[in-house]
Amino acid sequence: MTNIKQTSIIILILFLMPVLIFIAPRWLSLFGIHPSWPILWLLPWSIESGAFAAIFAGLLLGLIVDGITIGLGSQIPVLMLLGFWWSRLGRKGSLTKNSLSFGLLAWIGSFCFGLSIWLQTIVFETSHQSFYTWGFKTLIAQSLLTAAFAPVISPWLAKLFRKSSI
Repeated sequence: MTNIKQTSIIILILFLMPVLIFIAPRWLSLFGIHPSWPILWLLPWSIESGAFAAIFAGLLLGLIVDGITIGLGSQIPVLMLLGFWWSRLGRKGSLTKNSLSFGLLAWIGSFCFGLSIWLQTIVFETSHQSFYTWGFKTLIAQSLLTAAFAPVISPWLAKLFRKSSI
């Protein structure tokens, strides 16, 4: 019975992500930019599950986020790569002992995530010089916010995912 309850909580958290992206409170933002919610969910999931589950979660999260955002760039490849990388790091087992390591991994992951979107936008869309400044400011703010929230959110989610052992 408890495994069904934990599984339903995990599914609820997954489907709350689009809601968090749309209605994130202003006090959770920096210059109007919010943390990367897919990174905050994928990081503990990847560390606690295997490589296949992490890659599949990256694909699922990428499809969800791509479905609600506008643009030619896709989040799917970078989320799948981050899921695979974090699952490989999760095999070592020492990552879940320190919550600051979640912050560092979230910062690296969010920076790679934002850089991927920024580069895809530069390649696929013709834009003005102002986009480069705006994109860089967004990249830095989102990665810093994600890194700040990760030591609080990720250990709690990792503990939840560890108990459920899906």
